[in-house]
Amino acid sequence: MVACFTTMLLIANVEPMLILPYVKILHPYLSRKPTTQNDVQILTKTEKILELCLPLMSHPSKDFLSALEMDLMKIIMFSHEIVVEGAIA
Repeated sequence: MVACFTTMLLIANVEPMLILPYVKILHPYLSRKPTTQNDVQILTKTEKILELCLPLMSHPSKDFLSALEMDLMKIIMFSHEIVVEGAIA
């Protein structure tokens, strides 16, 4: 799984429009509890992919953005500092 998310992140860095159709599929990975180092890597890569792709979305639904905001706030408030630091780096 980590390799798949790494590949998606590389693609998003080069051409984020290719990942744009899959943004809503990536959203559930933000709500997973990171219990292993692989989970932390998947979470941080998902955050970075969304960071690159979300600004390119034309007219995202308010419900989607609201749910995304709630999940990101939960990550900041309740996750271990490694997850938040990994997303910033």
